[in-house]
Amino acid sequence: VEARVQVRRGETQELDQARPQRPREMTDTEFVRKILKLADRWWNMHRRVNNPDGSVTHSKIKVCEEWHGTKGRQAFVEWSLNNGFDFHLVLDRRENNGDYSPNNCQWITQKENVSKELRTIEYEGGFYTQTELVKKFAHPSVNLPCFKGRRMQGWPLEEALSRPKGNYRARHYG
Repeated sequence: VEARVQVRRGETQELDQARPQRPREMTDTEFVRKILKLADRWWNMHRRVNNPDGSVTHSKIKVCEEWHGTKGRQAFVEWSLNNGFDFHLVLDRRENNGDYSPNNCQWITQKENVSKELRTIEYEGGFYTQTELVKKFAHPSVNLPCFKGRRMQGWPLEEALSRPKGNYRARHYG
C-alpha cells in the first residue's frame, strides 16, 4: 500500500531505492505476493512486541533497531527472502528470551513451532527449552539425556538440574 502511495506522489526514485531486488528464479507475481506477506509479518512482529494483548508475553523482548521504520521493513524483507521465507513458514526466535533480530530469528513450519512451544519451561523468570535449561543452569555433570530422564521419572525441576550425575541415592517421585 505504501509503495502505491509513493508512486502516485511521483516519488519513484525513493521507491526504487527502497524496493528489494527480485531474485532471478522468482516470478514478478510471486515476488510481489511475498513482499506483501512479509510486510504483514513485519507489522505483526512489531504489534506482538508493543501490544500487551499480543502473543509475546515478555516485556523485555524487543525488535532490533535494524528492523525499525521503513528501512527496517526493507531490511526484514531482504533478510527473509535470503533466509528461506515461504508462505507456509512462521517467524521463530531461536532463543526464546532473545529479541527479534537477524541473528536470533529463523523461518520454520507451524508444526516445528508448536513442538518447540510445548518443550518450553518457565524457570527463574524466563522461558527456556530443555537444551537451554541444561546449558545455562544444570550442574556441569548433568547433560540433556540425564535431565530428560530425571524429568520423565518425575524429579522436581530444581533437583533435576542441580543434583550431580552419578549421585545414585534412591529417590522415588510420582
